[in-house]
Amino acid sequence: ATRMTREARRAQVLEAALQTFSRDSYHHVSMDDIAERAAVSKPVLYRYFSSKLDLYLATVEHRGAYLARTVSAAIESVDLGSATPAEAHELVRVLVRTYFDFVEAVGEGSPLLFESDTTRDPALRLRVESAAEGAVQTIADALAEITGTGPADSAMMAYAVTSMARALAANWLRPPEGLDVEDARTLVAKPGWGGIRQVIPAGAAIRSPT
Repeated sequence: ATRMTREARRAQVLEAALQTFSRDSYHHVSMDDIAERAAVSKPVLYRYFSSKLDLYLATVEHRGAYLARTVSAAIESVDLGSATPAEAHELVRVLVRTYFDFVEAVGEGSPLLFESDTTRDPALRLRVESAAEGAVQTIADALAEITGTGPADSAMMAYAVTSMARALAANWLRPPEGLDVEDARTLVAKPGWGGIRQVIPAGAAIRSPT
């Protein structure tokens, strides 16, 4: 049999940790639980991660990097260099769709990226909740390029769109007979885009078609 590489083994452990933390929450999971689910011995588990908290943070940050990559790929599908209002609206729809795809792919594990039950320590909580910052910053940069707004305004718009998208996407998974996925995406994209249009400063309007 082919020997699993260190990177592949680590990825296997992270996936097992994601599933375990998602199912039982941080405080109810032990390293024994994760070792069993990952099909590795406890000494092997500690070879990769020094503690349960270290593993939890690695799991969250791994998912944050995955979301950032998918958001970047989504943005690259839209030509920002000649963005018209219609194309900018499409960017918002693409970003909302990306969040829905992320939540659908990760399932119940998605809250790990946005919420933490690990501790009341503000510094640690901030580290957990900032795991998705790369994705938000990527979105902010794209909105700044399209709209001409400054960093503060583009960041605010990015947070507004992503907060709505991830909240509805997470809620969409829960009901047995929720909204059709396309209807749910539209529900977020329309007010998200409407809000962005209102925030764009006078004189910094989105480029018009040439």
